[in-house]
Amino acid sequence: MTEKNYRTASLVLGMMVVAACILWVRMTANAQDAPPWVDVNFSIEAANFKDNLPRVPEIERELEQFMVKLCSNHFPFLRWRLVDPADTADAGGRHRLDIVLAQEDAIPLPQIVLAFASTIYSKPVKLPAIESITVHQSYDMDRPTHNPDEFKIRIKRKLKKRFLNEDFRALLHKYFLSSIPLSQRIFVAETEHRVIVPILWELLRLGGESVLYVDFVSRIEQGSKKGGSMKLSSIQKRWHAPSPGSVQGAITSLDFAPILLVRIGDWHEDIPRIFSGDVGINVYMEKYVEKVNLNTEAGLVTRPD
Repeated sequence: MTEKNYRTASLVLGMMVVAACILWVRMTANAQDAPPWVDVNFSIEAANFKDNLPRVPEIERELEQFMVKLCSNHFPFLRWRLVDPADTADAGGRHRLDIVLAQEDAIPLPQIVLAFASTIYSKPVKLPAIESITVHQSYDMDRPTHNPDEFKIRIKRKLKKRFLNEDFRALLHKYFLSSIPLSQRIFVAETEHRVIVPILWELLRLGGESVLYVDFVSRIEQGSKKGGSMKLSSIQKRWHAPSPGSVQGAITSLDFAPILLVRIGDWHEDIPRIFSGDVGINVYMEKYVEKVNLNTEAGLVTRPD
């Protein structure tokens, strides 16, 4: 190869590397984050059932599957899956909802209950306001059954009834789900006065009345780091660059002293700088309102299945 050809090849190769880097940056900027996973675990701990109920592991697994479906239906902005005790990958970053069939001390006699517990990043989270579900009182005429099929039917009915309760769902969201970070990135659309959260809008099924809470640590220019918070509402799907298909919202409030915004639509010229450079960000679902895409059948508007 002549020196001229060598230089030409080197130039072409260099241009290809630069183009690849530019493409990678664009893809990174436009990529959407996936909602986090939450593991679901159902365990039978009450001795009466643990010792006398046949096929306990099989029953626990089926009830976990039932819980995954319930949670996915009511809280689709997270991804729900069966717990896998053998999977130790990323164990320190796990979120989990536990449902435990336990014997609980009560007056005048003990009772069998379904108790709820949770972890975020593998650390226990208290659920102080969420009451256990009573399955059997000691004085019930309907005695505990050790028939697997009857047992599963009874437990599923109890769980389904509880999840249909709006107050229960609100408490579970307040004390658990609203503390799970959905994303650790945002983009600022300065000219539009909008903030973009790079999560695929279709996955979250967010209605406009939903509210996202952003907790962040930032610094402007060479100043020391300080914390702030922001709320986003008027949630919509973003249709154009940057990050088309993502979630976008208007700032409802911003607290980053001395900047304080308290009305939707307010803006400050320093907002793009606040969220550039070295910024630690966590985005949470403060209020979830599901966006229901309606179908039309024979001229009538219907909900999708």
